[in-house]
Amino acid sequence: MLLRFKQYERSKSSPGRRVNRAAFTEDEVQRLLATARQHERALIGLLCFTGMRPGEAYALRWQDVDLTAGAATIARTWDWRGKQFTPAKTAAGCRTVALSGWVVEELERHRERTGADSAGLIFATRTGQPLNPSNVRRDVWTKLVKRAGVRTLDMYSLRHTFASLGRVAGESAFNVARAMGHSRSVLVDQLYAHSLQSGMASVAERVTARALGEQPKLRVIEGGQRDVRQPLDESPAEGSENRATA
Repeated sequence: MLLRFKQYERSKSSPGRRVNRAAFTEDEVQRLLATARQHERALIGLLCFTGMRPGEAYALRWQDVDLTAGAATIARTWDWRGKQFTPAKTAAGCRTVALSGWVVEELERHRERTGADSAGLIFATRTGQPLNPSNVRRDVWTKLVKRAGVRTLDMYSLRHTFASLGRVAGESAFNVARAMGHSRSVLVDQLYAHSLQSGMASVAERVTARALGEQPKLRVIEGGQRDVRQPLDESPAEGSENRATA
């Protein structure tokens, strides 16, 4: 049995939908994963711990993932409006993403439950068709957020969360950018302002903790309020460079 989502349906509410987006804290991530049902954990964990775009996750096939090596190859995305798979928009978007041991274990459990073949999609409807993001939001994400008792942020916030937690953990903007499919590391701290603020807060906490002989208190700081009516899909234009997907 594949993920329990309904067949693809075009959503009438998506155009112009107001988006509430920020980075989840470590505590919120833990609550989301603890509350997620078995058939939800692999998808939610993959998005949060790789910084993958939802469309990239929906386009993944089992043949794109090497669970032994702990890696996933991203070369395409699912365009649900056009009902087709499209190549990555930029060269940086075509990349190999490292999978943590936790994600590998969840994907292994997911594969056992679904019994999908190697050519099939990792996340699909019961009939093996690509997922409709609107259905995922309605049937999975909105309900999960409510059960977990976390802030009502959109699902794309898991990508922002990866950026913030990566910087908080001490990872360079370069490494975080490459994992997320950005060609320029400066985009991590430009687009995801909270990642820079969280990283700086982390430095202060680690210095204090080291001096006092305590464990550092890592924290995620939001990048301020922002009115986002469309998903954050593009980076600020620089010169004649093409606008890259966030």
